[in-house]
Amino acid sequence: MAMAKKPDAIQTKGGGLILAKECTAAGGTVSGATWLNLGHIDDGSGPSDKTPIEKKTDETGNVVKRLLGDREVVIEGNLMQSDADLLVFLTVTCRNKYYHIYRYEGEVNGFYQEFFFGICQITPQMDLKSGTKLTPLEIIGLKNEAAITFAILDHPAQAKTAAIVIVAAEAYYKIVETAVT
Repeated sequence: MAMAKKPDAIQTKGGGLILAKECTAAGGTVSGATWLNLGHIDDGSGPSDKTPIEKKTDETGNVVKRLLGDREVVIEGNLMQSDADLLVFLTVTCRNKYYHIYRYEGEVNGFYQEFFFGICQITPQMDLKSGTKLTPLEIIGLKNEAAITFAILDHPAQAKTAAIVIVAAEAYYKIVETAVT
């Protein structure tokens, strides 16, 4: 990968598409499961992958060691609709279930950017405020033990890539970039 200044990689609007498909706790196939479109997403709800760092200091206050904390892979944001089907899914249906997540991030530097998450859980919640009616969404990425393969026939219809996608063992997701044609 070449790191350099890439003005075309700066995007002002994301793709706004997020889909979920039920899977097993190990990321396997659930018979009859289909990709569910969770609807339009308000700005600022892309994937987040953070690992906090704890600094250890000696008696003089000098940092002598840095320890990595727990890695958190999360998709947070607000869905722009609040219809009954979505609210039931977000408060009842998703409880204690696991999902593959597909997130389209839009066009970046001449490429379609997509995230394929192997195993996730959706936080069951609803918090509607008067006026905007934005529905909160929180998806927690889980580390998979074995590689998870998304065969071409397993891709959502909206996917831009026409390649097999593999989320490696011990990973959370795979980022795929496909040239815009």
